[in-house]
Amino acid sequence: MIKNWLAIAFLALFLSACAETQFIAQTVKSIGKTQEKKQVDGANGTYKIGKPYQVNNVWYYPQEDFDYDQTGIASWYGAKFHGRKTANGEIFDMNEISAAHKTLQIPSWVRVTNLENGRSLNIRINDRGPYAHGRIID
Repeated sequence: MIKNWLAIAFLALFLSACAETQFIAQTVKSIGKTQEKKQVDGANGTYKIGKPYQVNNVWYYPQEDFDYDQTGIASWYGAKFHGRKTANGEIFDMNEISAAHKTLQIPSWVRVTNLENGRSLNIRINDRGPYAHGRIID
């Protein structure tokens, strides 16, 4: 009798581990106010879509896309690009939050979610890229 109860308890525990649950809160992390944006002399960081361009023999066609929704791999760039001018004229600061996209209008706001832990950030696109194979946002 005890063996039957243990078998049932083990089976119930095993099956409950197979259940699909959603424990992740659908919230977006708030980013505090950042320092005043640094810009290159003569650059104004204005809205632009941009002309088609080519990188590594691949053509990209920037466009307005207010319904953009894509799942893929994000990457980051840091010290190598720190202090360089971004596509909209701002100076890239590796300690601040910004992003690069190949075709979205600049600036754009996108919500980036880590699918492994459900954490999200609203991030402003101010640069072009990434050009690493398989990445959709830097």
